Amino acid sequence: MASCSHVREPSLAEPEVWERLEVQASNNVVHGWAKISRVILLSNLEPTQPPTIERISRLTVFGGQDSTDSRRFRLNGHHCHHDHEFYEAAVVLGGSGVHASPLGEQSLRAGDAFLLRPGAWHAYFACKNLEVFNCYFTSELLRYELSWTLNDPALGNLLWTGTRAGTHGLAGAFLKPLMLREAELQLQALAKASALSERIARLLLFLGQLANGVPETSRNAAFNSHPAVLRGVQMLEAQPFRQWSLTELADALHVAPSYLSRLFRQHLGLPPMAYLAHWRAERAAALLIGTTRPISDIAQEVGWCDPNYFSRRFKKHFRVSASAYRAAQVQRD
Repeated sequence: MASCSHVREPSLAEPEVWERLEVQASNNVVHGWAKISRVILLSNLEPTQPPTIERISRLTVFGGQDSTDSRRFRLNGHHCHHDHEFYEAAVVLGGSGVHASPLGEQSLRAGDAFLLRPGAWHAYFACKNLEVFNCYFTSELLRYELSWTLNDPALGNLLWTGTRAGTHGLAGAFLKPLMLREAELQLQALAKASALSERIARLLLFLGQLANGVPETSRNAAFNSHPAVLRGVQMLEAQPFRQWSLTELADALHVAPSYLSRLFRQHLGLPPMAYLAHWRAERAAALLIGTTRPISDIAQEVGWCDPNYFSRRFKKHFRVSASAYRAAQVQRD
């Protein structure tokens, strides 16, 4: 794989699709034009085992309290491995390039699209005028305002099941020309919208196009979620501080523990306690960014009461300590 040291300088005719980035990396000032928080120079990369992954923070993309946004880019050269603290959907509008992810490499063409969960890494290589429209939204938006999508066959498959077990957090789709045009129009409108209600409406219309582009072989024809899954998710997320066990949750839902675990795996790709661990980590991250509360208080609220245990679990999920995570967000802000 080629080095990531070359990024083409955009022409003055296209300032609206680029942001100039100047950062310090390996004691050298690196210039680039991409919506990332840092550039890392890599070489001889294997797509399934990236040596270094840069995390793009919520504040880098959303700034204040926004929960969804969209942005158009034109890429040339190589854009190194990175992941996100939010959901990202990307739609290819034109040009060519190679998309790398834990699933391997994919040559890109107009209409290719994919959705990545928080923490799922990817990269672009050998880009030649690759035009990509990105859409971003937070985990909180999905779990609250859009929680009903769990029980929608198309959106549930895309947002909940399609990026879970066996996919490394990535779902792929292909949009035919009319679908691609409609998706582009919705993302353009989302970028311009100011009211949250309109932004969410545009996001849903875009996600509908994306869901319709998921291959038939990747869809779960019998997706309609079991009531126990819906209620179980609500209970776990409403009380993360509670010391849940699988047996306790199953008893509250009046199902057998083994059956409940099977239902969660089928519809969410994770057993109940693994789902709770993901939710606790993401909830803790949101509290670290959005409040000034002591880390010990946040640990109590999310149910990892022992500070040392909280530190281990948080670092396992985000690859940095909670204090370093908060400090990085404050510095970027």
